[in-house]
Amino acid sequence: MQSPIMARTRSAHAHAQVLDAALKLFLKGGYDGTSMQAVADEAGVTKPVVYACFDSKDELMRALLRREEGRILAEIQGAFENADL
Repeated sequence: MQSPIMARTRSAHAHAQVLDAALKLFLKGGYDGTSMQAVADEAGVTKPVVYACFDSKDELMRALLRREEGRILAEIQGAFENADL
């Protein structure tokens, strides 16, 4: 039986894989040009795994935007970390 910690780690890894794949595909083909099956194929997982991570393409896009917003804000904060303002 799989431990709860391993299950969470696998789940987090699957989320990251799906988000990375979605970013690549959304940038290439846009929202309308990207299917959940294409995201699954790009991530190397099955479509049910994608839907286990995100209930819909809209939810996937929103999660991706939140993640990328966090990355951008962290970059900005890092740029000003040692600044003497």
